[in-house]
This record gives sequence, C-alpha cells and structure tokens, in this order.
Amino acid sequence: MNHNKTKALREGAMMVALTIIFVLISVYVPILSFLGTFAAPVPMAAFAARNGLKHSWVGVVSVFVLTVFVTGGNIFSAVSTVLMSVIPGAVCGYFLGKRALFFNSLIATSVAVAIGWVFELLVINVFAGSGIDEMIAQAGEQFKAISTSMLQNIPKAQMESLGVSSPEAFAAQVVETFEYTIKVYLPSFVIISAATSGYIILRISAFVIIRAKIAEVSVVKFSMMKAPNSMSTALLLFYIIHLLLTPGSLIWLVLANIVIILYAILSVCGLSFVDYKFKKKVRSAWVRGAIYFVVFLMLSAFSSILSTVLIIIAILDSRRDFRSIGSAENYDG
Repeated sequence: MNHNKTKALREGAMMVALTIIFVLISVYVPILSFLGTFAAPVPMAAFAARNGLKHSWVGVVSVFVLTVFVTGGNIFSAVSTVLMSVIPGAVCGYFLGKRALFFNSLIATSVAVAIGWVFELLVINVFAGSGIDEMIAQAGEQFKAISTSMLQNIPKAQMESLGVSSPEAFAAQVVETFEYTIKVYLPSFVIISAATSGYIILRISAFVIIRAKIAEVSVVKFSMMKAPNSMSTALLLFYIIHLLLTPGSLIWLVLANIVIILYAILSVCGLSFVDYKFKKKVRSAWVRGAIYFVVFLMLSAFSSILSTVLIIIAILDSRRDFRSIGSAENYDG
C-alpha cells in the first residue's frame, strides 16, 4: 500500500514537472503557445489514467501553485492554465483509464474544456477590463482597418456596383455582420471549439497512454465516426422550425445555435466517411489530414458548398450505414 502510494506520488511529481515545462514554453515562446492547449493536458491525463482522480487533484493544485510562481504571481494565468489544460487532461485520463465509451470520454473532456473557456470569457476578461462585447468590438475594428486598406485599390465604380460608396463603408457593413454573427452564435463557437480541442486532447492523450502501456483505452477511429439517424432527423426538424420563427427571439437563438452545432457534427461525420474511403489509397493519417487541410484552404470560397455536401453524405450514411458500423462503437487501440 505504501509502495503504491509512493509510486503514485513519484509519478505525479514527474507529470507536474512535465506540465510546467509545457506551460513555460507556451508562455515564453509564443510561436509554441499551442503546447499549452494540446500538450500540457497530456501528462496529467497519463497520470489520471493509471491513478484515477484521487491523486490527480494533488497534481492539479501543484500545477496551479507552480504556475503562479513561474508566471510572476499571475493568478489569472494560473487559473486559466488549470481550467483550460490541466483539468481537461485529468478528466480525459480518468475516463480513458476507466475504459469508458469513446464518445463519453470525448463529451467529458469537451465539457471540461468548455468550462475553462467560459471562465476565460466571463471572468478573467471581465476582471481584466475587457468583457466579451469589448473583445468583439476590438476584433471588429482590427478587421475593419485591415479590410479598408485592402480595398483601397478597388475602383470606385466597382465599389458602387456592390451598393457601397467607399471601402470604409463596405468594411463597416462587413464588420457589422461579423459582430452580429459572433454575438448570435457565440455559444455554438464555444461548444464547437471546445469539442475540437477536446477531441485533439483525447486523441493525443490516448496515443501516449497506449504507447507508454499505461492503460488499455478505447478509441474510435476518425474514419469510423457515424451520426445516428436521430441526429440527422433532428437537424432537419430544428432547421425547418427555426426558419418559421421570428429572427432574434429567444427560441430562434437557441434553435439557430443547435442547428449550427448539428451542422458541425454532421460535417465531421461526412468527412469521416470520405476518410474511410480515402484511407484505402493513402494509409498515413497525417498525410490525409494535410491533404484535407490544403483542399479546404484552396476551396475556402466554396466552404458552404463543401459543408453541405459533407452533411448530405453524413445524413445518407446515418440512414443506410454504408460502412456497416451499426449502433456499436468501433474501437482501435
């Protein structure tokens, strides 16, 4: 018993040290700031997968105290690091270690990430004197300045054909649309972004846990993600209802965000089907990911069309089950 406790404390100290190293790199080397989001959670995930949450909370508190120290007493930065990286890592590792269903692990990790992001938006930024509205306004002004300078060389006749009198007026209209979209769909952006980060953290953590032989974990291959039939039905139903409602009403806002979230999920499931077919020709997941990125980058002007195609594929696959996935999850690892 004492040997196991000592071993857990020793492992915990090592994982805390690794986490602090990633935090230091993300703080003092801005170009590697992504390490704070995707690498910092991994050590605590590995620790939680083997030792559970009982000992992990000691590690979480230790990371908080040490982060305050290494950042020169910046408590907000330490709280942000713990909520957005360390706790999601611990939650991820705990669920993986318990061999929970993959999507249950993903939901738990994404919720932990979302809580950290909400705290960042609603608490730290408010205390720092820059609330959400002010952040959106600042982003809008920056975008307006960039757009205006880019549009200066467009002939006046062409600007008038677009229904605007000057580059400044056109940029102002774009910024107004941008600010409205952000305010209306902010919950969707937070949820989708948190789910994306949660998925990346989960996959990286699972990879490390499997390779280090810390625990046996269940992971669904990206190429085997399929939306349930009920989700595609819900999307069609909610989309039709939200078209019939008065824009701006509370129910409309709720349904609009639900539709966007379902759009995103089904788009991913559609891309999963494409990946299932494409991986027979390109075995490397990294190469396929790079190809997808380049394709979406080159066809960004047609992103709405691409998304619609992927959604249609996902809806058809949810009803016909082309990959014979069924209702059971498919695991690797």
